Amino acid sequence: MASLSLDTGDPSANAALYVLTNEALLRHATGFVGGVSGVVLAFARRIEPQVAPKYAHAGRPWRGVLPFMAAKEDDLRVLQALLALRREPRYAVNVRLQPQRVVLAAARYGRLGVLRWLRGAEGVPWDPGLLREAIWHRHVDVMDWLLAECPHERAGAGVQHIDWQARERTREVVAWLHAHGFAFSPREMDRAAASGHADVVAFLHAHRHEGCTVHAMDAAAEHGFLDIVQFLHRHRSEGCTTRAMDSAAARGHVDVVAFLHAHRREGCTVRAMDQAAANSHADVVAFLGQHRREGCSATTLLQAAKSGSARTVQALCEFSARGCLLEAKRVALAWQRADVAALLDAFASESVRACSPAQHSPSDSRRRCQRLCSHAGVGSAANGTRRNSSWALCSVYGSLWGHECSLLQLWPPSMRLAYPRHPT
Repeated sequence: MASLSLDTGDPSANAALYVLTNEALLRHATGFVGGVSGVVLAFARRIEPQVAPKYAHAGRPWRGVLPFMAAKEDDLRVLQALLALRREPRYAVNVRLQPQRVVLAAARYGRLGVLRWLRGAEGVPWDPGLLREAIWHRHVDVMDWLLAECPHERAGAGVQHIDWQARERTREVVAWLHAHGFAFSPREMDRAAASGHADVVAFLHAHRHEGCTVHAMDAAAEHGFLDIVQFLHRHRSEGCTTRAMDSAAARGHVDVVAFLHAHRREGCTVRAMDQAAANSHADVVAFLGQHRREGCSATTLLQAAKSGSARTVQALCEFSARGCLLEAKRVALAWQRADVAALLDAFASESVRACSPAQHSPSDSRRRCQRLCSHAGVGSAANGTRRNSSWALCSVYGSLWGHECSLLQLWPPSMRLAYPRHPT
């Protein structure tokens, strides 16, 4: 391409071009008519508000900002003019005209036409890692061109540069890497499953032999991707761990929890109900209480009472035997959760005047301080219906030794001194 000389001999024209080196003049420039110079000035004035915050934050002009932005916007005419302008001695030292990263911008934003032109341009440094950039941004046409024209770009690039958080064209990139002989590992299916790419999981299962690990189903369950959990269960043999149901319960994915319960044998731990209750997923607490035997920790009910989640407290009262109702009521009152305290009072046995966590055992099939009633009766109790109980009274002064340290953390600091202790 012939050199475009912008020095017309007219001092006013050269002065207009000088605004490229001065932010204040650039901001107030009124334009320079005619030829390439006018195109460059118009482009500079237009993009200056976009890039100013970036290089102003760094405290210095952004090196190569104008060619970079021209490549980003796929404006080959402006890019050619900028590179021609830089060949003029007066502007050769202007940092904003330097072509650093212009090739990288073309690869990053998928500007294949710009990339082809830059391949033959003089004085343009060819940035390394262009194929990695194209893979990350999922520009398959640029990937094709780079592999054909710059085969050295293959080195260092691969599946590790896939952006699994992207929602579009990920399968096309995976298929391209597979077709061009790049190496894979089980991590790719794991990451695809964790990111919700069901189409990629299916592709890797059909075309690759590396498989996956238990982390695939664990992560898919954690993020609520039921379709991927079902696919892995039906087509893969790696399985999962208890983390699958635990994490699905913690995030409230009751459909995933139900599927894992019905079709898998790994089960869960007490963390499932603990975390479901901590995150106020009452429907998950109810499902686990009705269908699983792991239960929850002794302090889960107290934590729910402290947080004030009435629906979660009700689910724990109806579908779990862990935790002391009267202790939970005291915690609720201490934290001014009046509705939760009233709910716990409705579930508590009228015969029990005092109770403590020490009066409960993990092996208990029911709470000693809860009304003796069927599931329907418990629901009625929650609505205020009074029922008689034949349960024996708990000890008036239940021992708190061994429980006090963890329980004290549930009380407001102002009330810890008044916490009831075992009588001496």
